[in-house]
Amino acid sequence: MRFKILVFSVIIMTPFLGNNLDNISFIKDVYYLNNLDKKDNIEIFDVNSYVLESFKKYNKKIKIKTVKKFIEVCDSFNIDKNIKTLTAQICLESGAKQTLNGKTLESSGNALGISQVTPYTAYLYFKNVISKNDKLLNQLGGSDYKNILNTNDSKLRRKKVQKWLSNETNNLIMYGYLMSRGIFKYGGLKNSLVVYSKGPYFLRKSLKSNVKLDTLHYISSIRKIEKTLTD
Repeated sequence: MRFKILVFSVIIMTPFLGNNLDNISFIKDVYYLNNLDKKDNIEIFDVNSYVLESFKKYNKKIKIKTVKKFIEVCDSFNIDKNIKTLTAQICLESGAKQTLNGKTLESSGNALGISQVTPYTAYLYFKNVISKNDKLLNQLGGSDYKNILNTNDSKLRRKKVQKWLSNETNNLIMYGYLMSRGIFKYGGLKNSLVVYSKGPYFLRKSLKSNVKLDTLHYISSIRKIEKTLTD
């Protein structure tokens, strides 16, 4: 019945559309979608469920708001097409945890939070990247950072950056800046992952030595996690 109504609408509208029937080609798509056989082999990827279930494997107490913010960040920074790899990366970095035993998760190298960003790296991004365009930071609900840049005392400034990164939303936003810029500046996701882990000098050295990046421990570990999450 719905298809008959659509066809009738096309017939009525055709004189007004003239010969340019391309304008109504979408009706065919509507009909096709409405009449798909449920047995057809069409896979629909539910990103929310995927990220939630993936994070839960590493952190049973993961919060829905954390999952939503992670997805929102990936979408806002246009890195969401790599969501499966990025999800695996977060699982590797922190086990999808912002805190541990009531304190902000901190590595032996002073990296903080769910995305394991060091205060030094965060400060450099405040100074050289975010201060030039902080639109996304504000849109995503990030905290003010300008007081950090206005602090001359290095120890006090470091404490302020640590506090900023201790906020999970801030931490994820900084992750978005790091990964999106890395992908754009260094030529793709794989290169960006290397820079995230070891820095740009290590990437240049590896490429110059013709090292297969997939063989690097960091990337191979992410791929293994991604495979277990996908299977």
